Amino acid sequence: LYCENVTRIGTTFASLRSDYGSTWEGDAVFKNCTLQTSSTSSSNAYLFSGGYVANWDFGYTCYMPQNVTIENFTYTGKGKMYVFWNVPATAATDPVNPYQITKSVTFVGMSALPLAPSTAAFGNTTVTVKK
Repeated sequence: LYCENVTRIGTTFASLRSDYGSTWEGDAVFKNCTLQTSSTSSSNAYLFSGGYVANWDFGYTCYMPQNVTIENFTYTGKGKMYVFWNVPATAATDPVNPYQITKSVTFVGMSALPLAPSTAAFGNTTVTVKK
């Protein structure tokens, strides 16, 4: 997934469909993009939204983007912005549908964003900030 010079209006930049396991097997790059929310909204915003369905067999392995690069990303909202939705800590060890958690998130030319409202699932994710 490669997005460059894209402006999105809403609280989510990229939605991964939960009825397909919110899966994206591959890397994701966001370069010079903007997420704008309503000037009156204080809702949280997410680069990726999705939903993890525990104990459901989709018939294939479900993946979060393996490596994410976020370069010069702008967020104009009042609420907090996160990279990912709230993934349960047990997602990676689910006996029916173990979710493959993101390996690395790299921020270029900006400060790091929090990974998620609860970061328990991201214990093995490497976060790098490059100026």
